[in-house]
Amino acid sequence: MTDSPPEQAPATVTTSDPEVMPVVSVQEPVAAKAPPAVSAHSDIAADFREWYRSRLESKREIMEQQPAQCEGEEILNPALMREAHHIATAAHLFGFEKLSSLAVALQGSELATMPQALDALMREIQELLAARIKARGSILLLDGDAERRGNFGRALRCLRADIVEVDSAGEAEDFLGKQTVHLILMALPLPDGDGREFIRQLTHRQHTSSISILVMANVQDEPTGEDTLMHGAESFFRLPIETNTFARVVETRLDGAMRRRSLDRSDRLTDLPTRVVFCEALDRAVSFAHRTSRPLSVALISLDGAAEIAAHHGRRIKDDVTQRCAEAIRRTFRSSDLLAYWGSGCFASFFPNTTSGHARRAIEKAQDSIRRLNITGLDGRPLTLRISAGIADITRETMPDTAVAHALWYLKHAQEDPANPIAVQPSATGEYRQSVLIAETDASTREVVAHRFRREDWEVTECHDGRAAIEAVLSGGPAHTFLIIDAHLPRINGLDLIRRLREMGIHSTTPILLLAVEDSGGGIAQALSLGANDYMTKPFSPLELMTRVRRLVRPR
Repeated sequence: MTDSPPEQAPATVTTSDPEVMPVVSVQEPVAAKAPPAVSAHSDIAADFREWYRSRLESKREIMEQQPAQCEGEEILNPALMREAHHIATAAHLFGFEKLSSLAVALQGSELATMPQALDALMREIQELLAARIKARGSILLLDGDAERRGNFGRALRCLRADIVEVDSAGEAEDFLGKQTVHLILMALPLPDGDGREFIRQLTHRQHTSSISILVMANVQDEPTGEDTLMHGAESFFRLPIETNTFARVVETRLDGAMRRRSLDRSDRLTDLPTRVVFCEALDRAVSFAHRTSRPLSVALISLDGAAEIAAHHGRRIKDDVTQRCAEAIRRTFRSSDLLAYWGSGCFASFFPNTTSGHARRAIEKAQDSIRRLNITGLDGRPLTLRISAGIADITRETMPDTAVAHALWYLKHAQEDPANPIAVQPSATGEYRQSVLIAETDASTREVVAHRFRREDWEVTECHDGRAAIEAVLSGGPAHTFLIIDAHLPRINGLDLIRRLREMGIHSTTPILLLAVEDSGGGIAQALSLGANDYMTKPFSPLELMTRVRRLVRPR
């Protein structure tokens, strides 16, 4: 089975309680079936797609630092293959099909063809990074002089920005109430008010306080440059100004304004952490979950209809809805759950020590809390508020990028079925099972140990030699909770296997128990120095083996 979203996702209601929000339980496909990529037609999907593209920079750096094969061995570098596996999965889910195919080709290559496959993958990553879509900024050009405003507008067409021209403070107020703006270009004097007072109002309102304001005026005009700077303008320019110089100045100010906003760690509207903080924290949480085998779930929550609310009722009411919904969700979550505002009416969250089934219950409570909010629109009627959510479990093989992609896929599924607004990964109704890899050359010993683990409901992977163990780790299955390794494995011996497993990120701290015969000599001491946590000599008691396993596996 794969932890990818399904090729087809029939929805079934999995609750009989009429007071509980219905939940979509999605059937998982067999491994041969590939899930559909996330559609890039919605603003949210396109935003996440570009986010993943930006993450490829770190992927490239990691792969460039990895040697192609293990030194002195005719075996592909397991760490490199593992990174290719993660790229193949996440790239497919985000819709980068060529990148995914090249990563799959690298995984399946032989030593002779591996350099060409690696070069092709790295070239594609470089091309995707070079083609990153520069975010479009939004400029509001406020000038009561129609001819000058037109000249300014034409001079700015070379910029990658949406430019809206208005001729009065009143018209600017109306636009700012509906749309997001990164930069305001204001030519003084204003035809309908005091420019200084208008600047002061903008800098003291929550939804406009972060907007950069550039003021332009003739030498003889009032107010003076110092007046506007004292009231909150970022810069002041004397007119006339050469158009090319003007365009370069505006481009620099716009880039700076957008860069500052992208690096913000606290969202000004909701007072929640931003996506920057969320991604940093998720990386740490996933690493911790892998080390400790503790459950972790990720959710993306969409405030449905946010754009329609802004279009019909204005930006201020839409912002009020976003603020109050953020507070309602935050109140229902635990202090250990991280809730962040991603943008465009989308929240991101993860739930430590929690399966997606339990995370679902927290979101159901948030949905009920949001339903009880009393917010009226411009027409005086109460607004109908609802959220959709996609929830995914972090498995022992899931990386942060893949987890976000899964949650986004389930969110898309939920949004397409308004009757079932919470889509949950199938494992939400199952229990978290621990997994052991047994690399033992003696078939009878391997069978006895495997039988004992299965009796205690562990997932078991059996390998008869060291190379089979490496292949099992790279197969895309679960990252194991415990490793049992025979000291005298063929093809790759137990000591080399321990060394290689410790070099892999997902097995850097996984408990390892060595099985050895009494005459192993210095092999046991060497295994412990390489990273084995314990050892047992053959023959041994299966009961004593399980006692040692329980001691080494940290409780969840």
